[in-house]
Amino acid sequence: MESILAETGAQRGVARPESEALLTWLDLDSATLVSSDLLEAELRRLAIREGLDQADVTALLDGVSLAALDRAVFRNAGLLPMPYLQTLDALHLEAAIRLDADGQVPCSGVSVS
Repeated sequence: MESILAETGAQRGVARPESEALLTWLDLDSATLVSSDLLEAELRRLAIREGLDQADVTALLDGVSLAALDRAVFRNAGLLPMPYLQTLDALHLEAAIRLDADGQVPCSGVSVS
C-alpha cells in the first residue's frame, strides 16, 4: 500500500484555495497518511494561534499514522547537506526518508476546523 507523508508548514496560515481539492483527494485515495510527531505539535500550535478547537486537531490526526522521532532523526536532519533547508523542514524530510514515504502532501493550507 502506498504511504504519503503529511507535513505542515503551520506558520503559513490556515486556508488556501487548494485546501478543498486536497481534502477531497485524501478522502478518495487509499494511501496511508504517515507523519512524525512534529505534525501534531505544528497543528496544535496552529489551532492555538487561530483560535481553533483542539478536538478538531485530534479528529484530523486520527487519520494519520504518527511515528516517534528518535535521536538519530535529529542528528541526521542536522547533517542534511542543503544549506537553506530550515530545521523543521529538515526534520520532516528526514522523517520522510525514515518512513520510506512514496510521496508527500504539504498540508500547510488544510483547515482543521
